[in-house]
Amino acid sequence: MSKEFRIQRRYLEGLVRWLQTQPLPGSLSASRTKFVAPLIGSVNEGDAKRVEVIAKYANKDKNGELVQVVGVDGKRTYDVSQDKMNSLNEEYNKYLDGDFVMEINDLNRGDIDKVKDFVLNSPYLFGASESDPENVKMSKVSLAVAYAQWRDVFSQLSL
Repeated sequence: MSKEFRIQRRYLEGLVRWLQTQPLPGSLSASRTKFVAPLIGSVNEGDAKRVEVIAKYANKDKNGELVQVVGVDGKRTYDVSQDKMNSLNEEYNKYLDGDFVMEINDLNRGDIDKVKDFVLNSPYLFGASESDPENVKMSKVSLAVAYAQWRDVFSQLSL
């Protein structure tokens, strides 16, 4: 059992988003807010890392600015040549495979314990329904898979 909260970075943002969307009573909501604050900081660092890695591999114009392209969906993305895409993905995935670690101490133990109890005993209903559009079904399945990871992390905590 661990005296630290440790989770792979790739699951961090989803955990934060999921926790923040759960309707919780006052005291538990306050504990959640305190718990996610350092996680949000790490998610923001991850966003900065993503931008840094993209800037390293993206094509640049004659002024050294990153080249953007508009996809068929109308979204802007940075132009990365196919021969650099594998390196970009490899580097960013290596970062995502790393862990976010938060020490459990006397100041945060109570809040983490409340969040742990909520995650392990969540009343949230996971799974897709037959009437869901395919993209919604896939999103709900992905959430259920992520929840299994979050649950494993919290079940390893020794407070």
